[in-house]
Formats: sequence, structure tokens, C-alpha cells
Amino acid sequence: MNKVSLRFTSSFRNRMILIFFMIIIVPFLLFAYYAHIKSIEGISHANTTMSMSYLQQARKNFEIYLNSVNDQVNDLIGNKQLQELLEKEPGNQAEEEAFTVNLLTILYPSTPLIDAFRVHVYPINPSHYPSYMSTIGESVEVGEEEWFLESKASISPTWHLSMPQRGKYSKPLLSYVKRFSGLYDQIPRGIIATDLSEDQLKRFFSPSDQLIEQKLLLLNDEGMIFFDSGRNEWTGSLLPSPRFNELIHSGREGSQSITMEGTTYLATFVKMDSVPWSIVSLTPLQELTGTIDEINRLLIIFLIIYLICCLGVVVYITINYTQPIAKLVRLMRRMETGDFRQLPYSSRGDEVGWLYRGVNSLTQRIEGLVEEASRSERKKKELEFQVLSHQINPHFLYNTLESIRWKAESHGRSDISEMVSALGNLLRLSLNQGNEITTLAREIEQVKAYVLIEQARMGQTVRILYA
Repeated sequence: MNKVSLRFTSSFRNRMILIFFMIIIVPFLLFAYYAHIKSIEGISHANTTMSMSYLQQARKNFEIYLNSVNDQVNDLIGNKQLQELLEKEPGNQAEEEAFTVNLLTILYPSTPLIDAFRVHVYPINPSHYPSYMSTIGESVEVGEEEWFLESKASISPTWHLSMPQRGKYSKPLLSYVKRFSGLYDQIPRGIIATDLSEDQLKRFFSPSDQLIEQKLLLLNDEGMIFFDSGRNEWTGSLLPSPRFNELIHSGREGSQSITMEGTTYLATFVKMDSVPWSIVSLTPLQELTGTIDEINRLLIIFLIIYLICCLGVVVYITINYTQPIAKLVRLMRRMETGDFRQLPYSSRGDEVGWLYRGVNSLTQRIEGLVEEASRSERKKKELEFQVLSHQINPHFLYNTLESIRWKAESHGRSDISEMVSALGNLLRLSLNQGNEITTLAREIEQVKAYVLIEQARMGQTVRILYA
């Protein structure tokens, strides 16, 4: 891996690509990513602030409405005629039918005053009032249902969500169920169920026009969805985000990005004061970041164009710089093998042209030095040959003179023999075996040989004193 990295960075072209990438493209990408994150944070913060303000206003209005409904229900409970009718159960069918007529006579003008979809007053024991229950469209078995038993056993109001049932109602109903007792005693008289329909809830939980695709939810403390402004898609089910449920239980208000059913939402919530419910706003992040996504697409297009321009610059540098330099490197390697052929002439006026011309000049000088060295080598060989020849000639002369000396002695001519011997000795001492420096003793011997030859030539004795 390291070898591959070194091989990649050893090329000038690859280094230029790496420099372009590190200096320009990487900071550009980092800046684009940073701008994207900060833009999303800014939009999310603005949306959270807007949603929070909207939810707080919705909470205030809805709690005022609930208090108003509670007061209206209390006014109905305080009706003396209603209290008197429910004080004693009917003993027979005739009394039960009379009870039905009298109670409905009281309820017909009173229930429209309550701001709700409908209001049902149930005796504490519905099974004892079959005619009345049939008249209001309910079964006497309602007294055995869980919500009824829960309200019957509680002194506090309870809430019950009724999902659509065929033949009864086509949309979910959120019922405010309250048990009431006598005005002057604590004996339970009956139960009032005030049904709030989707129309009542939409008045307080309609999505804001400023937040596209916003969805408002009404949750109880267990995470059950009582109301869903998006056509009640999730009504009656738990919020499919345990992490967000934990956030709701940890504070009075807050926000978080959550993903549900493949969609990422910016979720904001506030808790209500009068009931243990939470109002939740869900806004798809895709709707919030649509403009940013468009900007990101433009950035991507710009980045692609920029990369193409960078690629063009790299191609230009490759053709005009790296390839000529690589070719010059190959020619220089050829020169290492002894091939000093002249490089192609370059008329470029930049550094690459100067480099080519400089290498050409250097090649010519090297070639001249090589030829000069070759001539010097030839001269050296010739001199060595001459020296060898000079070494051969004295030996030939020595041998010839020695042969003459032996022939002279064989014929009894000692004078000739001595003269030839002196000449050979003089020649040997003169050559000095090719050495430039000689000794004094050899110089004296050379003088003696010369004197001996001169005596023989002149036929006279020459007296010399050697000191």
C-alpha cells in the first residue's frame, strides 16, 4: 500500500491532481457541508420557535375551551329537575317510560348549550333504564364497558376515545366523561359523556398555513394519539417513536428530529396544564429544507463543472508539461546507457524549453568530452607502443654487440671486444632502464665507458683522475 502511495505521489501530474483536490475541492466540500448543516439548524430553530409559539397559543385556547365545556356540563349537572329524576330508580315500566320522557324534555333544550358534538346522560345503572337507553341509541350493556366502569369508580373526570363504528359514527370521538352525585349528598346519580368530534378539535389543532405539510397531534400521557390533523391516520394508535415519547416525559416542552414510517420530521411538543396531555407538531424536514436541497443541487452542478475544469487543467498540464518532462526523463535514461544522440529541438520559451536546450547543450559537451577522452586513450596507447618499441631496440642492440664481442674474442681481437663491451655498457647506462633519475655511481661508470671508447678510437691513453 505504501509503495502504491509513493508511486502515485512521485508523478508531477498526480501531485498536481492531489494539490487541486486538497487545496480547492476539499475546502469547498467542507464549506458546502458546513453551510448545509448550519442552514438546516437555522431553519429548524426558526421552525421550532414558530411551532412552539403556535402550540402554546393552541394549548391556551384549547384549555379555555375545556374549562368552558366543563362549566357547561356542571350547569347541566346542577339542574334540580335532572337531579330529582335520577334520585330514585323507576319501579316499573310505566315509571321508566315516564322517566325517559321527562329526562329527554330536560336534555333537549339544555344539551345544545354545551359546545360539543353530542351529550349523553347515563343513569348510574343503565341496565335499569332499557327504554331510555334505547331512545338515546345506546345499549344497556354500556354499563359494563371499561370506560363506563372506570368513570363510575372515579371521582375525577376521565377521557375516552371512541373509534369509528359502522352504523353509529364515521369519525373518532373524544369523550369527556364525568360522574356526578346529588347536590346535597355524595350518592352517585349518573354519568355525563360529552363527545368532541373532529370538527371541535380542528378549531384548535388546525395546521398553520406558514408550515407546509404540518401535522398536529393530541397525545395522552401514555403516548396514545387522541387526535391527528392528517385525516386521523394515526388516531387510536401509539406514537411510533419511543425516543420522542421519552423526551415528552422528561420536560414541559421541547423539540427533536424523529423518523417515523420512513419520513423524517421536526417534532415539537408542549404539555397541557389542566390534563396530562401533550400537543405535538410534526413538520417534514424535506418540506423545510426544500430550498436548501435546491441550493445543494446547484452546488453539485457547480462542483461537477468545477471538476471538469480541473480535469481540463490537469490534461493541459499533462500535455504541455508532464509529458515533455517524462519524455526528457526517458531520453536522459537513454543517455545513461551511452546513447548521446541529440534531443529534439524545442522552441518553447518557458522553463521546459530551457530545460530541453540545456540538456541538449550538456549532451553535446559530454559527447565532445567522450571523443576527447577517446583520442587521449589512443595517444596513450601509441606512446605505450613507442615505449615498448624503445625497450625492444636496446635489447636487440645489446644482443648484437654481445655477439660481436664474442666473435672478436674468438678471433683473438681483444681490443675490439673491449671496445664493443664498453659501447654496450655506455648504451645501457644512457638508457638507464627508462628511468629519469640515475645515481652518481652509474654516471661515473658511463664516463669510464666513454673514456675507454675514446682511448680505443684515438689509440692513445687518456689519463683521468676520479676523485
